[in-house]
Amino acid sequence: MHRNGTSRWRGGVVLMLRQAASGRLHRSMCVAVSVVAALACSMPAHASYKVFEKGDSYLRIGGLLQFQYRVANVDGDPAEHDVFIRRVRPTLVGAINKDWQAIFQIDFGAGGSGRDYRVTITWANMQYVGVRDSHLTMGSFKPWFSREFLTLGSQIHLVERTFVGQNAWGTPDYTLGVGWDQVVARRKVFYAAALGAENHDPRAEAMGFRSAADSPADFNRGWVGGARVDLYALGEAAPNRAPLGADKSAYDRTDFGTKPWTLMFSLGGYGWWNGGRNNTYTQDGTTTDPAFADLQRAFGAELSSGLRGFGLSLDLEYQLVRGVTVDPVFTGGLYRDGSTELHKVTLDAGYMVYQNHLEIVAHWSYLNATNYALPANLAEAGLNWFIKEYRVRFSLSYRRQIHVAGTAVDGNVGRVQAQFIF
Repeated sequence: MHRNGTSRWRGGVVLMLRQAASGRLHRSMCVAVSVVAALACSMPAHASYKVFEKGDSYLRIGGLLQFQYRVANVDGDPAEHDVFIRRVRPTLVGAINKDWQAIFQIDFGAGGSGRDYRVTITWANMQYVGVRDSHLTMGSFKPWFSREFLTLGSQIHLVERTFVGQNAWGTPDYTLGVGWDQVVARRKVFYAAALGAENHDPRAEAMGFRSAADSPADFNRGWVGGARVDLYALGEAAPNRAPLGADKSAYDRTDFGTKPWTLMFSLGGYGWWNGGRNNTYTQDGTTTDPAFADLQRAFGAELSSGLRGFGLSLDLEYQLVRGVTVDPVFTGGLYRDGSTELHKVTLDAGYMVYQNHLEIVAHWSYLNATNYALPANLAEAGLNWFIKEYRVRFSLSYRRQIHVAGTAVDGNVGRVQAQFIF
């Protein structure tokens, strides 16, 4: 693997184009991009289609499609090229009256690695919205932690999430439980809380969480509770009765020329604890496999901020996550002497340079863990081309990571993605 990541990324893109021209590129990618381009000019202004509506009762259907080309390498290894379906998310949204509604969404995609095709439950919940500017949610939903994770996958600046938004690094995944959120104080304050089931991936190289609705048999079963407060120093929250809280999320990364400025400060936290029912890799208090560590408990704190206005978008986020293993003296992966602290910092920026269509984006983030010999640094830059805002979007990005998994190894990833929302 060469250290000239930029040249390898360019070479990967050139290779993709040559393969397309010669007919060797994966047919599904070619067809998908062609369909997206053909439908762009005939797209409706808003996603989802009405199937039924009578009074306050309705049923709408929609979906998200993302097709990605990825070229990646780690120094010293040959580059890997993949073409895959990143997300396929059909969505149903409905209501029986003005107070009760529900959303159902599943994903058939291959995940960020491009090699993990499976059926995953994402949003699957019912909500009571009879109290002003609020949602009482029961089912599967995102817990209120991590500004980047709360940003929908179709609305992040970059093609993939980074350290602060990835569930592999101590950010809880979809919670199966109950939650409450509300906008108050003349739309200057948003607060939320949640409690539910959440499982943990016992691989010691990461602190990975996954929804209790979608976990392998050896994952630790547990519970998670958390809360969040957003304060608006400039502008105000825009509450919406829709199942996802708003047609345009407060955490969207791209600013399509909105006026005036909006400035938000956020404080969030969570706690996870082991239910004691599935400690597969611990016997008599001792870990049985050095590559795995059953987690006893974890705590996380987030301090973040977001600025929007006149085509500019800035986000800053810091997280502290602490985890304690069932084995009190386990050392390996992230952990030393039975515990670890993860420190994560990220800065994300984007600017619309051409008529709400072309956006340049850049990102830097930092990750350190107690047992890391070296902290990891990640830098990324890219372009987003919007045809109908998020409805039809093409993205190009290059990512460079210094010190993968705390070792003196560097990595490079280039991505091209097409997105279609209906």
